Amino acid sequence: MTKIKLNLRNVAAIAACVAAVKKVVIACMLLFLSPDIYGQEIGGRLTPKTGWRIVNDTLYISGVGFLSSATFDPESAWKKNISRFHSVVIEDGITEVAWVAIKLLRFKNVTSLTFAGSVRYLGPYAFSGCFPKLSVVEFRGAFPPDMGGAIFAGMKFKKAKLIVPTGKKETYLNDPLSSLYWKLFRTIEESDYPSDMPLPSTITLSNPCTIHLRKTTFVSPLIKFRVFLNGIEYEKLGNANTVLIQTDRAWNELRIQKDTKSIGIGSTKELVSYRRFDATAGGDVHIEFSTFKYGYYTRIMDKKDIE
Repeated sequence: MTKIKLNLRNVAAIAACVAAVKKVVIACMLLFLSPDIYGQEIGGRLTPKTGWRIVNDTLYISGVGFLSSATFDPESAWKKNISRFHSVVIEDGITEVAWVAIKLLRFKNVTSLTFAGSVRYLGPYAFSGCFPKLSVVEFRGAFPPDMGGAIFAGMKFKKAKLIVPTGKKETYLNDPLSSLYWKLFRTIEESDYPSDMPLPSTITLSNPCTIHLRKTTFVSPLIKFRVFLNGIEYEKLGNANTVLIQTDRAWNELRIQKDTKSIGIGSTKELVSYRRFDATAGGDVHIEFSTFKYGYYTRIMDKKDIE
């Protein structure tokens, strides 16, 4: 009997050793088969000009130019890794994020979102409902980006913090869009580094630049939109028509207001679009203004889109 008990104890000890070895082997396999766990990046391409990578717990989106609305759809390249990152950084080179950029996906683990200074425009509902636990939003531009409606719909502003570059808190608070966004944050803090984008130019152009402002969608023909460039009002914008404006400024501010006076409910001063953009001497800038069920979308067109 004694020998049998000893044998059973030996079997139990061996089984415990085997189980421990298995745990070690599995841990090693995870370490070497999942490179992002120990800091090496994983990633890929989104479009020919944009890409992504995950390093540790941060998703970096990089590239040049426009980030389309299809970039972050439910079949996104990082869908299977969605639980592995807690921060999202849109890096220098990206200039615009399209409307409704992140479709349906909810990034439940993301608590911080950072934008490089090159990001000049965020389309309507770009991140609506996507970051329920977002608590820190950081912009690195010397001045705020232009934004469509309801960019962070669903975010709890009273629990969130806005971080801006050194010395730029008042710039953000005095921005035309401040009452819609910046003043809603619980706190606004300045980072300990300067902005990564220069201030806009105050140069007067030697030859005027022509602005082609076109409305691409149809609403009631009675509704017009008032157009202001650098504080001066121009021809009203209607369905599918183009307003031509000349400017001698290198840096310009475009405001579009909804005008409902003609349909008998008074003249509203509702600001539906605010865009800032560069102009070059003797050049052309093409701008498309659209209305859709989410709101209004104003896009500065790339040359390849109008050729």
